[in-house]
Amino acid sequence: PRNAQLIGTAGGLSRDKGIEPVYAAFLELKERNPNLHLVIAGAIDQNCPPPNNPHVHYLGALPHREVATLFGALDVAIVYLRNTPYGIYSFPQKIYEICACQVPVVVANVGSMSKLFENSADILYNPDNAAHLACAIENQLTAPSYSKLAIMDWKDQAHILENVYEKILSDG
Repeated sequence: PRNAQLIGTAGGLSRDKGIEPVYAAFLELKERNPNLHLVIAGAIDQNCPPPNNPHVHYLGALPHREVATLFGALDVAIVYLRNTPYGIYSFPQKIYEICACQVPVVVANVGSMSKLFENSADILYNPDNAAHLACAIENQLTAPSYSKLAIMDWKDQAHILENVYEKILSDG
C-alpha cells in the first residue's frame, strides 16, 4: 500500500537465524500502528511461519538482483540474528546492501554486528527480545537515523587484498 509504513527483511526466514522475534515485534507494533506492514522475502521455516495477517507480505525467494528493490522500498530494514555460533560468526552481507540503499536499519546486537555498530547503539536490539526489537523499530520509524557505514566497492576490496598480497610477498 502506498501510504503504509513498511518494515521488513530478506534472507533465510528461520527460527534458528532469529526471525521469530521479527514476527512478534511486528504483531506488537501493529497493535499501535494500523498503517504498519511487514514485507519479507526468502525461504520460510515451516516450523516458524510468518503471522497470518493481511499486513504481512511474503514475496517468496527473490532473485538477488531484486533484493535491493525490496530494501529500497522499506521504511526500516531488519537484520536479525541470534546469539548462537551462527549469529556470532556470520557476517550478513545484506547490511551493506541495506546501508547502500540508505534505508534506516535495526540490527541484532550479536557477533560482528555488535562491533560494526558499536557507535550506533540506537539501532541495535537484543537478539531474541521481541519487545526490544519493537522499540528499536518504532524509534527508527519515528526518528530515522541512517548508518554512516562505509560501503566499499570491488575496487576498494581489491586494493586491500593487493596490500595483503604485497605484504606476504615482501615477508617471504
